[in-house]
Amino acid sequence: MSERPLVTMRAEGEAGGVKTTVRVGDHTPFIVDEPERLGGTNKGPNPLEYLLGAQSSCTTIMIAYAAQDLNWMVYTELDINVEVN
Repeated sequence: MSERPLVTMRAEGEAGGVKTTVRVGDHTPFIVDEPERLGGTNKGPNPLEYLLGAQSSCTTIMIAYAAQDLNWMVYTELDINVEVN
């Protein structure tokens, strides 16, 4: 029996630059790019910014699931700040 994959991902790169359009499943495509000073066009967040967003959302979702399992009412705000030189 063939099972449908959990996630299907597709990435398309833009020729001559680092801007990339990413398609995941049936969701709206999103752009990953670098700032102009790193050779990009700054048309979207860079990979590290997406990674930090994923970390933040994953942590928030896990807190919500744990609170739901324990029947707790939890209101949280999560801030992740990173500076890279």
